[in-house]
This record gives sequence, C-alpha cells and structure tokens, in this order.
Amino acid sequence: MSGQIGSSGSSLMKKERYINFVYILINSIYWIVCCVTGGYAYNFLSECRYADGRVVSDGTAGIIIGIIYLLTVAMQARLGAVIDRSEKITEKDAMTVIFIVVAMLAAVLSFIKLASPLMFAVLILCYSLMSTASPFINSLAFVYAGEGISVNYGLGRGMGSAAYALASLIIGRLWAGFGKAFVPYYIIVTALMGLAIVRMLPKYGRGAEGSIPKAKSSLSYAEFFRKYPVMVPVAIATVLLFMGGSTIGIFMARIVGNVLGPEASAVPGAVAQVQGRALALQAIVELPAMFYFNRLRLRFPVNRLLSVSVVAFFLKFLILALAKSLGLFYFGLCFQMAGYALLTPATVYFVQETAQPEDRNKGQALMGASGIFASFMSSSVGGLLLQRLGVPPVLMISVIVIGLGAALMIISVNRKK
Repeated sequence: MSGQIGSSGSSLMKKERYINFVYILINSIYWIVCCVTGGYAYNFLSECRYADGRVVSDGTAGIIIGIIYLLTVAMQARLGAVIDRSEKITEKDAMTVIFIVVAMLAAVLSFIKLASPLMFAVLILCYSLMSTASPFINSLAFVYAGEGISVNYGLGRGMGSAAYALASLIIGRLWAGFGKAFVPYYIIVTALMGLAIVRMLPKYGRGAEGSIPKAKSSLSYAEFFRKYPVMVPVAIATVLLFMGGSTIGIFMARIVGNVLGPEASAVPGAVAQVQGRALALQAIVELPAMFYFNRLRLRFPVNRLLSVSVVAFFLKFLILALAKSLGLFYFGLCFQMAGYALLTPATVYFVQETAQPEDRNKGQALMGASGIFASFMSSSVGGLLLQRLGVPPVLMISVIVIGLGAALMIISVNRKK
C-alpha cells in the first residue's frame, strides 16, 4: 500500500516538473513573439511608405496601434467570458487557435510591401490577436490546482522576461541590418513554435479548480464590479498607470532619439540598437523579482507588493522623463526590477485572491483589458501629442498620469483585508 502511495507521489512530482517546464516554454515563446509585435510596432509603422513615397506619420501610427489595443480589449473580454462559461473550451484551445491564426496573418503580411488599408487591417488583426493571449497564459498557471499540481507563475513569467531580453538584442541587430522586412517571417516561425509548445500541455480539468467541474459564470461586467467593488478603483488605477507608461513604451524609438540627439539618432540603426539594449535591460532586471515572486508573496501580502511596485513604476518613468544622457536613461530602466516586474504577477495574484473560481478568467481578462485600453488611449492620443508638442512635454504629462494611478492603487488595495 505504501509502495503504491510512493509511486503515485513520484508520478505526480514528475508531472508537476513537466508542466512547469512546458509553462516556462510557453511564457518564453509568447514574449519572444510579443517583443516584435509590441516593442517594435511603432518602428514597423514608422518605416512603412505609401505608394506616393510618404512615410506613415506619428499620429497615424499611434491611431493604428491604438486600434490594435482596442481590438485586443474586446477580444480578451469576449474570449475570457466564453472560456469561463464553456464546459469544453479551455485556455489551451484558445492559445492553439491564436498561434495558428497569427502565423497565417503574418504570412499574408509578408506579401504586402506598401502602406495601405489592407496592410493596416492585417497588421491590426495579427498584433491584436497575439496580445489577446496574455490573460490566458496567466490562467494556465492555476488550471492544474485541483490535481495537486503547483505551477510556479513567477518562474514562468521570469523566464519569459529572459527570453524577451534575448529577443530584444536579436531584433535590434536584425532591424539595423534589414529594417522591417524580417518581421513577418520572424512572427511566422515563432508563432508556429508557440503552437507546438502549447500542444505539449497535458489535458486538465475545467477552470481554476483543476479536476473539479467548472462552475459557470453568468456575471456581466457590471455584476462583476458589484460583486467585487475593490476591482473598480484597481481597474481605474491600472488604466492610469499603463496610460502613462505605454505612451513612453510605445514610442520608445522617439524617446531614445530624444536622448541621443538629432546627430546620433540620424545614424542608420543607431536608435534600433539602443532600443534593443534598453528593452533587454528592462527584461533582465525583471528576473529576480519574477523568479522569487512566489517567496515574496508568502512573506508579504499582495497589497503591499502592489504598493511597492507602483512607487517604483512611478520613479522609473520620472527618471526617463528627466534623462538627458544614456547613462541616466539606463538607470531609470533599472527600476523595472521593482516596478513592472512586481506589478504584473502581483495583479494576477490579487485577482486570484479576490475573485471566486468561476469569475477568475473574467477578472484576469478585465485586468488585461484595463492595461490594453490604457495603451489604446496613450497610443492614439500620444502619437498626435508627439506631433504637436514634441517629446519633453509628452513625457511630463505621462509622469503626472502615472502618479495619479499609483496613488489610487495604493489607497485601493490597502483598504482590502
């Protein structure tokens, strides 16, 4: 009898190690794809030319990126509700379809050379669908709980950051050598790799309680907010934080150009290579917080971790707004280690602790949608502001918005026991 128990325990441990390994791979390949679809979306559009030779303007690029984020919000919210209610559709199924369709859209994009409504439509669908996957990758960390399997979310997300760092350096060099031409092929290859990795996941029970049958969530978002009132100010704070942060992140190429100055930024590939190093640095400094987040959340309440993260988030962007040299610029990016690196997993666990199992996918989708809606606002408005005001005023406006979001987040999460 004891031998059977030991054998069963050993089998469970092997399965747990395997699932954690696959979860790390899923996070890694997802962020490798998102590095180009998110980190370099503005770069791609800024190099697009119309048939008459005109370059896509900052305002147009911002509006297109804004539409990408807006469509992502709609798809995340809808797909999250479908998964919560369905007895058959799982996060694994959603990820499978997403990777297949993204690869197909990238293949179509590879044949379109000039800026046109068709190019913009394909780009919007491809990039927004890739961003849609984020909350479902988060949810994958909890779907085996009912089988007694613990998935280390922090480790998986940390390895995703490491993969993003490596991809940033590679993309920066590829961009310096080939411009935007390599992007569709990069997406095709990495999306197909993602598809193969997702299919490696073993079957699991419905919902966040593993083998327990999924409870159907019939809440509308209005009912969700009434049931969990603390989520209202938290969602608003998330919008403000990412509205300011995304303006700087989306138009990173313009920020780098402002720091380098007109002469240095005019050198072909100079901005792309500095941008690649900047994105890599951000991803690398995230690693300690991501890897050890499970230990941190056992030692400190999630609301305290959220409070620390938003203060660091604010300091990062304040320094970036004031930076006049690459040294200070890189120093500001180092605050990523306690800012975004804590904010992302802490938000995930805050939802897990706040919402009941049948509402968690909706809650995760809501938080993802809040961040992406903020990015929509910052990209569509930020591009126009950059055209009219220039970089320094837009940076200071962003810092003020981030400060308001940080204050609201601290007040809100510390009222919840």
